[in-house]
Amino acid sequence: MFYLVRHGQTDWNLAHKIQGPDVPLNENGKNDARVCGQKLASLKIERIISSDILRARQTAEIINEFLSVPVSYDVRLREACWGDLCGKAVEDITPEEWDTLKHDPHKIHAQSLAEFYCWAKDFFDKTDASQNTLLVTHEGGILMAKYLAENPPSFDQEAFEKLFWNVKVPNTKIYVWDKIHPLQTLPEIRINFAL
Repeated sequence: MFYLVRHGQTDWNLAHKIQGPDVPLNENGKNDARVCGQKLASLKIERIISSDILRARQTAEIINEFLSVPVSYDVRLREACWGDLCGKAVEDITPEEWDTLKHDPHKIHAQSLAEFYCWAKDFFDKTDASQNTLLVTHEGGILMAKYLAENPPSFDQEAFEKLFWNVKVPNTKIYVWDKIHPLQTLPEIRINFAL
């Protein structure tokens, strides 16, 4: 079983900025990762595989304070690369820049959605779901997992954009996927803060 978690909050999340690889968690993000770790502690997680990007690594390390399981890092769980748009606030990106990102992403040193799909598909095709595995990833990683869970094994950019492009994934929200059924939100787990 895969349990998927988006990294904790960063200041760039609050500023609606496109994030690069070295943006750290803020204090809220660290606290949310602790709460997430407490929730996951009852699920018999056997291992953690995390994106190697700083905010995901920090989230995985904090969560693992409650799990004490092996942790590995995989570039295929990274966020899509937005190239020259990294550091810009979403509302400051021009329609022309959005169009370039969609139709000619390499022009702005970005990754195409088809390339991002190939990363995600390769990871999920090759990663065993028989172990209870926590995947610490990014909004894009969770949306692509959702696409893979609900669609045939090929990429349709128009369908992806229509169904998933504007879906918001909250920081440290927990999703569950067995690679057979659709990706689902994990039912709320209550924790005892007195522990």
